[in-house]
Amino acid sequence: MEASIVSEQVDVREKPDSASTVLAQLAHGTRVHLGDISFKKAWVEIRLMDGRGGFIPGNTPVRSDPMSQWLVGETPWDIHISRDASTERIPSPAAGQIAACGAVSKIGEASWTEVQLRDNQTGYIAGRPTGDRLVWAELPGKHTPVHEAPGSTNKVASLRADHIVAVGPAVESGGNQWARIVLPNGAGGYLPPRTPIIRLDPAQALPGFRTMRGSCSLCRKQADVRMIILHLTEGGPDAIYGAVYVPACMTCLKRNFRTSVALLTAAGVAGTVVTFTVGLEFIGMVAFTPLALYFFNTLQSNGDARRFRQLCTKAWSAEFATHKVQVREPVENPEENLPDKWAQRPKWIVCPGCLRLHREQAPWCPQCGHLFFWRMSPLI
Repeated sequence: MEASIVSEQVDVREKPDSASTVLAQLAHGTRVHLGDISFKKAWVEIRLMDGRGGFIPGNTPVRSDPMSQWLVGETPWDIHISRDASTERIPSPAAGQIAACGAVSKIGEASWTEVQLRDNQTGYIAGRPTGDRLVWAELPGKHTPVHEAPGSTNKVASLRADHIVAVGPAVESGGNQWARIVLPNGAGGYLPPRTPIIRLDPAQALPGFRTMRGSCSLCRKQADVRMIILHLTEGGPDAIYGAVYVPACMTCLKRNFRTSVALLTAAGVAGTVVTFTVGLEFIGMVAFTPLALYFFNTLQSNGDARRFRQLCTKAWSAEFATHKVQVREPVENPEENLPDKWAQRPKWIVCPGCLRLHREQAPWCPQCGHLFFWRMSPLI
């Protein structure tokens, strides 16, 4: 589980012992990954963002609130480099830009909100941010038009079913409400009145098998891609390490399906020919069995997801081997156990924007600015 350090300073020690070597000193607002509690809750195992591990005292105050995404309004944000109004200011994002807000803490009677900008600068604003909080939602319609402005007939995109968008405030035009949306690539637009949307539950904020516009990590082309969950282990299939999300398009899946069917059909025909040529009946009996099993697996409800995982595993296993982790088929459905197990595991992503591999991201890709929707805001 990712959390922010709330205390002014805390020592990270090599072992759960106050006499152990100090590996680092964490200041207020530093984000870490909390692990197991040991020695009767006296120490908590943590992992720093640079991958180093250590221990902090079990009574260290932390906040595990997710970073929410805000659409900055016309009023500029007064951002300081520390929780002190007399310290240096950081330039405010312009109206319409997105910023991330995290832990809220107090100094005396004053409340301060942690802010992270798209250039990875971190600061603090007094009180709550002004603007509108974005909520991630799924579009259930087969084709949803995105308009340039409220009431405009100029369409900037047409999104298929299962697309993910960030929904912001509604704007009135002609007596109708047009919802402001932001796409994962950062582009914006407006949904026509009465467009159906499904708000995503923050507790189930993993990408799953949903669709977005991006680059396919298999063919490297721009397409409607689905985020495929691969499961990482450090050893056997029960040694769960984390998850990685890989973008892949339906074109690659269909191409692989046709290739597999052609090969299995050829094998069946060859087996039948051998049967008639040499009289080995058992060859003809089993020649088409692999093809039948392939179709049987394809028709199962999770057939597409499973075959996508196989394609992505083949394409990315070597990359993950360099990080000393392996890609394995899951021994359980992570979404069924998300609150207890998978929400606390490390997350990786092959960014749909730039196809670079990242680990434990901020709400957007540091390279191309693509929004990662599992860093979503709580529903309000």
